[in-house]
Amino acid sequence: MKKVKKHLEGITKIMDYNDKYFIVYNEKNMLSFVTKDTLEFVHENCWFNSYKNYDDSFILVENMSGLYTLLRKDNLAFLKKGAWYKSWFNFSDNLFRVQRGDELLTLIKKSDGNYLFKDKWFSEIINFNQDYYKIYDKSKNCSLISKKTGDISEGNSNCVSKEEFKNLQDYMYKVIKQISNEILSGKID
Repeated sequence: MKKVKKHLEGITKIMDYNDKYFIVYNEKNMLSFVTKDTLEFVHENCWFNSYKNYDDSFILVENMSGLYTLLRKDNLAFLKKGAWYKSWFNFSDNLFRVQRGDELLTLIKKSDGNYLFKDKWFSEIINFNQDYYKIYDKSKNCSLISKKTGDISEGNSNCVSKEEFKNLQDYMYKVIKQISNEILSGKID
């Protein structure tokens, strides 16, 4: 009993999490997880600010720096150890989109936690169609990435940035309005 008391020293609150784990809180109101059968910490010296259910398979935990990572619900293992990001987004059935503090994005596989694009970060990633992702680099250059091979299209494709598209849209609206007014006033060439 002394070992259990020493092990849980500094714990101010214990809550039931599921049939295998407790959530414990320390004097700083930070939380961690311990096993019900041995009362051992799941992650030694690892405390979180908060947690919430993310989906059916994962919980989202926040660290002291305000960054987030995912733990698997079934065994509380990190999806990707050491992968703490500003945000996580359910990108598709098998991918998460994560955002770093510098606002750059990449994709992580839900199955194994590995990056879809090794060491490649983008300012924007779009699920373009069934065969390609559309990506924008830091300079807002657009490329396509094959979903099958991961190959990036060579050179800059014929994509425009959101800002360029908005400007083009505004210009076309003005031209169409001008042509409409000319037609209505009888000036047809």
